[in-house]
Amino acid sequence: MNKIKRFSPPNWIKNYRENIWEWFSKVMVDGKPGYVRLCSKGDLLKPTIDSGLGWTALGLKLCHILNFFDFDKNLKKQFVSRIKGFQVREGESSGYFEDRALLKRLDKFNLLKFRRTKDFNARRAETRQAIVSLKCVNEMPMYPLNFMWQDQSEIAKFIRNLPWSDNPWHSGSHSSHLIVFLKTNYDLKKEKKFLSLIELVFKELDKIYNKDIGTWYLGNPADYQKINSGMKVLTAYDFLDRKIPNPKNLIDYCLNVIIENGACNLVDLLYVLYMTQKTSSYRKLEIQSLAYKCLDIIKEHIMEDGGLSYRLEGTQNNYYGAKVSKGMKNIGDLHGTKLYSWSISLISHLLDWNQKLNFKLPVT
Repeated sequence: MNKIKRFSPPNWIKNYRENIWEWFSKVMVDGKPGYVRLCSKGDLLKPTIDSGLGWTALGLKLCHILNFFDFDKNLKKQFVSRIKGFQVREGESSGYFEDRALLKRLDKFNLLKFRRTKDFNARRAETRQAIVSLKCVNEMPMYPLNFMWQDQSEIAKFIRNLPWSDNPWHSGSHSSHLIVFLKTNYDLKKEKKFLSLIELVFKELDKIYNKDIGTWYLGNPADYQKINSGMKVLTAYDFLDRKIPNPKNLIDYCLNVIIENGACNLVDLLYVLYMTQKTSSYRKLEIQSLAYKCLDIIKEHIMEDGGLSYRLEGTQNNYYGAKVSKGMKNIGDLHGTKLYSWSISLISHLLDWNQKLNFKLPVT
């Protein structure tokens, strides 16, 4: 009886979906279907025909997680149409989803070469975000990702040169991007070479894998970096519905670390625990206890306007290196609201609440 009471949804969770819909209605732009702002006040990257790709992708994911399509039947079509409008059809960037206003801030002019140096990290991340957001609602990009490498040596070199010691989170993220891109090209073109390239990526990842802990890194980075790297690589396993290695080792490691502050750190930990326990009841009660404890951390991020803030100090003000808001206090932002809503969905699945709450897990 105590166990059931202990893990019952708190009252604020029961009303969470309706409350976030009310907040989300404030950041959607009136008269412009699919246009959504980062936050209600102080945002610096406004949604226009050339900007706001990231906000629309995050918005579509949030709509999927909390099933806002029940509130507005047209949302799905509107958001999908806007996201697809950012995909480049021709040229050297063919296939990328590009937010021109964001990239104008991130691309740097190279005085030695008298041309702009493109920020490919941002392009890959934004493109991956667009693809998985579309996949949440069973949609695909309109065009193949022609920017994607098709040479084995290029892909192997790229993975080996990632900063697995200094920033394994970044490295795991970009390795996972490759797998998403290759699988997307396979789905669009049905060419088996893309499946071979996917296996090459996993072969390279195996060389970096630490079986004692169950995650991917070199050297001895911080605990949260090891978990965050594991999360990023596991998204690739999840995208392909591929069996993950040594889940018990990774569970042991996750249950022995201190929960780090920040939306990304929290969702990364919960996602790893969700993925590792899917096929096992190993240390299930301890995982559930930790998941329930995370609700108190999430609740702290609910702001006065009803949204959740990425940072307690103020709205998210940095996005891939570009300043995107004034960082105002006491208001929610779209990135924080989406990440913490995802965290709540993970918790609801871990604690077996989801028959009542019916929160969905996004493709990521």
